[in-house]
Amino acid sequence: MRQDRHATGLPTAADHQPLLFLLPGLGGDQKLLQNIDQVVHIDYLDWTDLIHGSGLQTLFTHVKSQIEAKLPAGPVHLAGFSIGGPLAYACALAFQAEGRRVATMAILDATASDAPVPVPLNIRLRGRLQQFASCNLPGGLASIVGKLMARPASQPLLRRLQPYRNVELPFGYQKQLHMKITMQLLMPMFWPWWLELTRSAPPVTAPTYIFRSQDHAPTEPEDLGWSHYCTNVKVIRVPGSHNGMLEPKHNGPLSANLLNLAGIPNLASR
Repeated sequence: MRQDRHATGLPTAADHQPLLFLLPGLGGDQKLLQNIDQVVHIDYLDWTDLIHGSGLQTLFTHVKSQIEAKLPAGPVHLAGFSIGGPLAYACALAFQAEGRRVATMAILDATASDAPVPVPLNIRLRGRLQQFASCNLPGGLASIVGKLMARPASQPLLRRLQPYRNVELPFGYQKQLHMKITMQLLMPMFWPWWLELTRSAPPVTAPTYIFRSQDHAPTEPEDLGWSHYCTNVKVIRVPGSHNGMLEPKHNGPLSANLLNLAGIPNLASR
């Protein structure tokens, strides 16, 4: 998590502004809301934690503790992209149960459902073609290696490789590789955690904004299923695909929208 830059301890104008806690997807989403003092980027667990028994509940606790450490009391503004959406919802549920107000919750292109939603074939093919067209061979290779290493039979090997976690690989390949391994380990843990979380949960009453990309099939509900879990939902359609919505050509309006919802002026950090 980014360190507080106000090392003097003296109050500043930024200290009186609300904070927006951004829960990323597993890729980190570094292109979104950088260099804004009032945006706190939450970090996640690594595969080195997951192979020792940590799961989604541990990840949720890790996320919530970061929010509480940065903002011990007062209204909370949450935004979550992809898997960060369900994690933001879990935090909102917990804060609501504790009597703490969740001022806004933004869900960036995450689907809420009681079962996995299959990705349409045309979207899967488009993703593969984009990867090929961009010559992202390291990304494709990382996906293959990640799937192989996340298999139960491969986890003893992962444990043996753990001491080499921070070794740099050619072309910065380690970043994509570690992200893909973490993603593949988390995927089978997600649905049991989600079903347990939502089994008897009350609805989240905070204003909830669903940012919907162009990657969804027409048969999917407009709100991506979130009205079943939240009472005050508004859908905002955004240009671009699931990952493309974060690209510079699209993320300016998206970032402005998020800052506006949280009541944060769009000021670059000093």
